[in-house]
Amino acid sequence: MNPFGKMLRQERKEKGITLATMADALGVSSPYLSQMETGGKPVKSKVVEKAIIYLDLSACEAEQLRRAAAKSTPKHVSSVGIKLPASATNSDRELASRFALNFHRWKPEQKARLREMLENVDLG
Repeated sequence: MNPFGKMLRQERKEKGITLATMADALGVSSPYLSQMETGGKPVKSKVVEKAIIYLDLSACEAEQLRRAAAKSTPKHVSSVGIKLPASATNSDRELASRFALNFHRWKPEQKARLREMLENVDLG
């Protein structure tokens, strides 16, 4: 089970919610939610945000669930997308593209600095 699945399952069980009930509330099938919990399917941010609302998580718990989801990408998923808002500038688009195209070239210390920067992003 992945970090997202562990946390989600714990929250569900503490609140007495079945997998089927939660899947229905989140707009996904029970098998799909189960596979997200176990790492067989990618964790979609839309589902994470719906789960936060459905479970009525505190801001701290919500951030923990988001971080757990970020750590729970299946190993067989080799690509991810960068969703940009309609208001993104050409400079933003270029930066996102360069990031995505060159990530595999980054040194471990560069990735560590980026990870540190991302942990300090205000999601509020």
